Amino acid sequence: FCYWFFYLALALILFRWLKKMITAPSALIISSSVGLFLPGNIPTLSYNTLGTFFLILGLFLLFEAVQKKRGAWYFSVGISLGLSCLSYNTLLVSILLVLFLMVWGRETRKFCCWYILGVFLVGVWPLILFLW
Repeated sequence: FCYWFFYLALALILFRWLKKMITAPSALIISSSVGLFLPGNIPTLSYNTLGTFFLILGLFLLFEAVQKKRGAWYFSVGISLGLSCLSYNTLLVSILLVLFLMVWGRETRKFCCWYILGVFLVGVWPLILFLW
C-alpha cells in the first residue's frame, strides 16, 4: 500500500509540474505512466525505489523552489534529498551537487541555509549516528 501511495504522490507532483508546460490531458497521460511502471515488476519499497522516489521528488521541489524563492521550499528540498541519502547512501553525491548548483546559481545564503538545515535534520546526522 505504501508503494502505491509514494508513486501516486510522485505522479501528482509530475502532473502539476507538466500542466504548466503542456495541456492537461497530455500531462495526465505522462504522469500516469509513473504509477503504471513497476521497476523489476516488484511493487515493494526497496532502498532503490525509495532512493529514486525521494531523489525525483527533491528535484521537482527544487524546480518549484527556484521559481517561488521561499525558504520553506528549499527546506523541503533538503528533507527530500536527505531522505534519499538515508535510503541509498551513495545519493550523497546528489546533495552535494544540488548545493554546488545553488551556490553557482547565486542563490542567497538564506536559501542555502534552509537547504542545509533540511538535509542535516533528516539525512546527515542519522548517517553519522548509524556509522558511529
